[in-house]
Parts: sequence; C-alpha cells; structure tokens
Amino acid sequence: MARIEEIDRLLWLWAEQLKVGDGSGYPTKSTLHEDWAPPSPGVTPTMKVSSSGLSGIGKHVDKLPDSVKATVVAKYLLLMSDRDAAAVLVCAEATVGQRIVRAHQLLAGMLEKRAGVFATTD
Repeated sequence: MARIEEIDRLLWLWAEQLKVGDGSGYPTKSTLHEDWAPPSPGVTPTMKVSSSGLSGIGKHVDKLPDSVKATVVAKYLLLMSDRDAAAVLVCAEATVGQRIVRAHQLLAGMLEKRAGVFATTD
C-alpha cells in the first residue's frame, strides 16, 4: 500500500499549524498606528481558532486509533525518524511506515473522499 499525497500534505499543514499557528487573531493594525481606533462600544473582538484550509484534519486525527495517532504525531509533529519513532512507540521500524499508510487510509475515508481521488506515493 502507498501513502496518499493529499493526506500527507494536509498532515504536514496540520503539524505546522500546531507548531507555529496560522497568525489568526492578531490585529491587522498596530495600536500605535495613527489610524487605530478601539472597537465600537458593545463590540467584543474575537479570535479565529481554526483554519478552513485544512479540511478539519485535526479533528479526524483525534479519532484515529491510539497507536496510529501516536505514530502520526511522532512522524509529522515531532519529525522523528522511523527508527526513533519505533523506539518511542515500542514497535518495529516497519510498523511505523505501516501505521502511517493506515492513517492515510483512515483519514481519506473520514474526509469522505471516494477511492481514486487521492494520488498515492510509494
């Protein structure tokens, strides 16, 4: 079985957003700028908490079986090699790759994409 390119891309974006955020919620104009004005009375500023560009992949990652989710976190978020991930997860190196492929399959199904929509890589 092969990995799914689009799922791989979404997982890298998800990991990056978790590590550094997407900048949402920060003011677009500095309070030191001459044109800055406070919000109108009765208006409460709100912060965006998610990015729509990720198709909600984070909530789907949370639904993965624990061993698969831990492998996704080790590989995408912690950037571990297969060897290091296997040592931490107490499994064989080959199992790490198998779990990533399984994660891609499960996530593709959760995102309700029909088979063949995602391109695979070996």
